[in-house]
Order: sequence, then structure tokens, then C-alpha cells
Amino acid sequence: MRDPGSAAISPRNSESVASNPDARTILDTMRDVLDQVHRLPTPNYQRSERGSSGYIDVLRNLTETTFAVNAAVGVLLNSATQINSLPPEVLSCIFSAYATDEPRYGPASFRTFQIPVARDAARLTQVCKHWRDVALSTPSLWAGVVCGVQGEHTPYKRYIRLSRSSALRVKVCGDAESTAELFRDQPSRIRHLLMMDVHDNWTRRRDPQDLLAVVGPDLLSCTLDLRLWPRGPSPDHSISLFSGEAKDMRELVIHQAKIVPLDSFPRLTHLMLYDIQGTPSLPHILQLLHRCPKLEEVCIRSSRQVASLPTQRQQTVTLQHLRRISILTQSSFWLVSHIDVPATCLVRLDNVTHHELSILTQLPACHRLAADRLTRLGVFSRSASPIIQGWTTEFNVELSNPESNSGLFLNIAAPHSTSRAELSEALTAAFTGNPLFSNVAVLWAVRQPTSFVLVPSVLRALPAVTMLGMFFHDRTRIADLGAVLAAKAGDPIMCPRLSALCVQNCAAKDDFESVRRIVESRAQAQSGLRLRRLAIGCADSLHARALDLQEHVDDLIVRPRLDMLPPKEWRDDPEIPDKGIWPDWDYFQNPDHSR
Repeated sequence: MRDPGSAAISPRNSESVASNPDARTILDTMRDVLDQVHRLPTPNYQRSERGSSGYIDVLRNLTETTFAVNAAVGVLLNSATQINSLPPEVLSCIFSAYATDEPRYGPASFRTFQIPVARDAARLTQVCKHWRDVALSTPSLWAGVVCGVQGEHTPYKRYIRLSRSSALRVKVCGDAESTAELFRDQPSRIRHLLMMDVHDNWTRRRDPQDLLAVVGPDLLSCTLDLRLWPRGPSPDHSISLFSGEAKDMRELVIHQAKIVPLDSFPRLTHLMLYDIQGTPSLPHILQLLHRCPKLEEVCIRSSRQVASLPTQRQQTVTLQHLRRISILTQSSFWLVSHIDVPATCLVRLDNVTHHELSILTQLPACHRLAADRLTRLGVFSRSASPIIQGWTTEFNVELSNPESNSGLFLNIAAPHSTSRAELSEALTAAFTGNPLFSNVAVLWAVRQPTSFVLVPSVLRALPAVTMLGMFFHDRTRIADLGAVLAAKAGDPIMCPRLSALCVQNCAAKDDFESVRRIVESRAQAQSGLRLRRLAIGCADSLHARALDLQEHVDDLIVRPRLDMLPPKEWRDDPEIPDKGIWPDWDYFQNPDHSR
């Protein structure tokens, strides 16, 4: 009988499998295991005194080798999956996306703060050896620290070693003692900071100014939501948050702001002041913009009535790097009138009064933006409520250049008692002689504004229009539109370059007759006035009559409803000047969106 000790597989076999997990080595080891199992001693030998201990040694060695074989097979299976065939650098990016949280406060337009979550990163290390190796060799996965209430607190000393020298992203929402310790130990590594005091009231125990002064010189981005600080009456709109200067900061976001920072930000590119509390002081905000010469994106939002404006002219602030500015406050017209913006910039102004609209040509930004050849104009129904009590938002004016993604958005507000005639006069005054509108090739008038947009005084100021779209409201009559756009012998032609007409919600017979008159008169007049394209969204009862207009145009679309302006078929035509893509006025994050 063979001695069981010689039949056992040596522990070195297990080490060989673990260190060389290739398929051939594993297969050879499994064959050795099966061979030794077949040659195990008989039951009588197992029960003998000499055979018992040796038999147990054999089983132990077999067990170790089996575990090693299973682990090696698992490594091979994991390496064969598609995701593990990716380079470690790519897998690291995927892990970062998975383990990164984006706390969002307020509407979707508010910028988020990204912070790695160490607990999520720890889960990745439990999947397989390869994932563990990649996760542990990705320092940014472990660079997130939360000093906060129970359940959110991150014991940063546990993960600080894994983050190596990566910039730390810190979220402070409580636990002032741990926050002070972290800021004292790692001041230069804290480059991105989210500081909140919403529920915990930790700012009663420690002044945020003391903490911000420690890390301010090295911060790249800072988001503050300190709605409980400073306490008491709102201060005089001025307080130094970073000991006078944050020389490296690129992004500053303040929610529920009670103050306007007095600090200088020589490299700041993004400034967001959301929901300013108290009585916003626009002169203080203007001075802040002056201390941020590198700004690229600005959003100032407040639903509060602003403080009294100074009567004397303020110093103009030049922001030559500005790409987007959104002023969602009362008296936004006053603030932007003191800002010199580049020609290729997106400008949004809310709560512009109808009087300010009538003096739009006096706005310096208009002359700057006009140099970029803004070609698309839309006058749409209201989309927001005004700040001034007793007023109503009447309509939005959107003007853009789809190629450079620059333009102007105006949210027009007026008292309830304002008549349609007054609004039409204000719009006419804004358009007449204004270089902003001299290159408009596409005009969309949607719902209520059509009644005072599609009038001779306004259309006369838009001589370059080649495409006209109208989306009529149920209560809007268009019977007189034919008198405006139809070609008449001996009279000057309105919109002489018009080649495409798009009409939606043409429900009544009179409405259709107005459209028919325009199409037929232009087809019969002198050459060059014939419409090339016509799209009509009309009632079923008018469908057959609309098809009869085919002989007067080159391209006709007739449907019960036009879901897109312009229709999809037109967007695919390279000659069409409008692809339906407008700037993202609401979110200011995505490059564009489809209306």
C-alpha cells in the first residue's frame, strides 16, 4: 500500500496555481488532484493509527489546492469579461463616475457639487482582484471627505492614505470639531469645498469665516449654502469670506446668499449667486463682477425686490471672457447696462419692463451682440412670473446665432393694465433701427404674442426674414394676416425675401383663407416672391383645401398638427437656416437643446 504522504499534493502546487493562473497550469493541477483522489488509501488503512494522521494531511492538501484552483479559475473568468478587457485607465474613469455623488439643491439649472463617496468605492474592491487593484490605484476615488451628521460622516483618516496627494473634495454639513481638525491637518489639499448649514446649526459653534480663511488661498471651487449664517439682520451686503482674496478659485456658488463677498477673485471663471436673501444690492454685485475679470459664466438670481438704485452712472465693468450671463432679478436691465459683454455671448435678462424694452437700443450689449449677426428671432408666450407685485410676464424675446451659440433672451413684464397696443409700441420701438435685428432671417411667433408681432410696424424692421413661423393660440385671430403679408400691386412688399412659411393651429376657415391669400398672391406676383416651402397644421375639415395649394409652392406639408418648428423634413435640408436648436436659456449647462 502506498504511503499517503507521498500521495498528497504538495502545498507548492497551490502556490504555483496562485502565482501562474493560466489555463494550462490549472488544468495540469486539476488532473494531479483527480489522480491522487483515485489513489487514496483503503478505508481499513484510513482507520489505522498510522494512516489516520496521514489521511487528514492528504485531505488538507487537497482542500488547499482546490481553493487555489477555484480562485485561479475565477481570475480567468473575470479577465475574460468585456469590462475587464478595458485599459485600467478607462476602468478607473468608470469607477469614478459610479462612486461620485452630485448633491443638487434647487432647480435643475443650479450647478452641482461633485464628491467621491468612499463607501461606494469600497464596494468596488469587493468584486474581484482586478477591480480591487484598479480601485486602490485610483487616488481620486478616495479623495472625498464628508464632515456631517450621523450617516454622512466619513472618517477621513481611514481613506486619506489611499488618496495619496490627490486634491480633496470636502462636504461640510455639520460636526464642526472634525471639520476644524481636517482643515488644520490638510489645508493645502482641500481644493473643492461644499459648505452647508441647513439643519445642524453648526455655525453657532464655529464661524465659517475662520474655516474659509484657512483654505481660501488653495481652493479651486467653493459652494456655500449657509442660509443660517450670518445670524440676525442681514449685514450691509459686504463681508470678506476668504481674507480678502481667493487667488486660485475658479468657481464660486452661493445659495441663499445674505451677503456679497468683498474678496477679489482674479482667476474666477464661474460665479453663481442663487436666491439672494434680504434686499439685493445691484451696485454691490456690480462691484463684485469688477473684482472677477476672468469671468466666463455668471448667474444672479433673486425673487426679492432690490434696493434703490443710484441715480448717477456707475463704472462699466468689462468682462471680455464672458460666454454666458443670466440675470434673473428685478432691474436686470440696469445691471447689464453697466456690463461690457463680448459679441459672442449668451445674455438672459428677466423682468425687463415694457418701458425698458422700448429703449433697448440704448443697451450697450445690443451693439456688441449685433456684430455677431444674430439670425434667429422668437417671440414666445410667457414662461416665468415677475417679481414686481401687480405685474405679469407678457412674453419672451429670444434672439440667437445658431452657429456661434450667442444671443439675447428678454423676459418682458408689464402691469396688468398694459394694453396690447402699448406692448406693440414697445416692441416696435425695440426693433426699429436696432442693429440687433438687422440680420434676422428666421422669425417664430408663438401663441399670444402673434397679435402684436405680426404687424407692419414690426415686420418692416425685419427686412431679411426668409422663414416665418406662426403658432396660433385658440383665441388669436389671424384673418388680417393676409392683408399684411399678401403681395399687392403698387404697394411695398412686406418681408420680400420670405421663402418658407409655417403655420400651426390653423383651425378656422377665415384663418385658412388668410394663409391661402398670402400663398397665391406671392405666386402670382413678380418673380422672386413665390414661396418655396409651406407647412400647415390645420383642422381635418381644411385638409383637402390645403392640399390644393401644392401648385403654388415647391414643397408642401399638411398635417393635423406640426409637432416641431420647423418640421423635421425641413431640418434635414442643408439650405434651411433653422435646424430647431436654440440656446439653453434655462439651464446654461448643456450646449443646446431642441425646442
